[in-house]
Amino acid sequence: MAGASLGDIGPSMRVTLIHNPAAGEGSTSADELMEWLEEAGFDPRYQSSRESDWKSALKKPAEIFIAAGGDGTVTKVASALPADAALAIIPLGTANNIATSFGIHGAPQRVVAALPNCAPRRFDLWRAAGPWGEETVVEGCGVGAITETATALHLADNLSIDPLDKLALARMVMKNLVARLRPFELRAECDGKVAEGSFLAFEIMNIGLAGPQLSMGGTTRSDDGRLDVVVVRTEKRDEFAKWLAGGATKSWRQRPLCRCRTLELTWHGERLRLTDGMVWPAEEEKGVNKKSKNGNGKSDKEKNKKGRTGKKDNSPPESRGGGICEARFSPAKHAIKILAPK
Repeated sequence: MAGASLGDIGPSMRVTLIHNPAAGEGSTSADELMEWLEEAGFDPRYQSSRESDWKSALKKPAEIFIAAGGDGTVTKVASALPADAALAIIPLGTANNIATSFGIHGAPQRVVAALPNCAPRRFDLWRAAGPWGEETVVEGCGVGAITETATALHLADNLSIDPLDKLALARMVMKNLVARLRPFELRAECDGKVAEGSFLAFEIMNIGLAGPQLSMGGTTRSDDGRLDVVVVRTEKRDEFAKWLAGGATKSWRQRPLCRCRTLELTWHGERLRLTDGMVWPAEEEKGVNKKSKNGNGKSDKEKNKKGRTGKKDNSPPESRGGGICEARFSPAKHAIKILAPK
């Protein structure tokens, strides 16, 4: 399938649409998506990602699975797909980092109309094992500035403002946060080679974009069986702040710390962003962590029984930290395919 287009599209080509109806403030309806897919020659089956049993739709026969939503929705679907499954993306979120990395952008109707001419590209998935248990990594993970900004802004997810304004707001908040962010010590073992130091950001990247559409890994590939580790060292604080203040329109100019197939981390318990919508230790909001608020998991009380969420901590980012933590990142058992423009 790799390298070839989908070929002739007919009414017999069954696709399963997994749609987050809250994405983009609900501006794109289920009826619209289904109508556009039918016009493009598909035979679509609909499933809302907000329903508790949404994964059951992935067990039904389909030649293509489609995730309509933001990076959180794409991550949910990609993590649950079987090996070599074909995944198309209709970006409806704010950053849309995964879709953008594959050249998928534009109005939803135009994205759907272009699907028959897309080609499958390999997309590596990764496994993160640590105090939280085990999670599938799709987009990337990180400690430091990007994670702390995401944590500070998670309540702004429901603000009725333009996505581009949200991205600009996030970059501004990050610039201000970087000025006072306390560096953290971290030790990384990349394919057996040790790298350690004092950092403001430590990003483990499967795609070239992170956070509010920041091009942190300009040469990162998602089909080479390697993770890129991109960092902001403490001595680069002013340079990083200046880059953010300038709009971060170009790639962060630092070379990756390493490219590796396996990565082992040791750090002092600063927050780690595992997926779009899941931070460990988890923040609590009226007894529900962000992952649960988005309908992706269990309540904090239930997760605490498994030891996968920390106690509420309202301390500022410069004072966060706790006991020694260890984690290991390695390839998942399988990869999937993303349908992307040729």
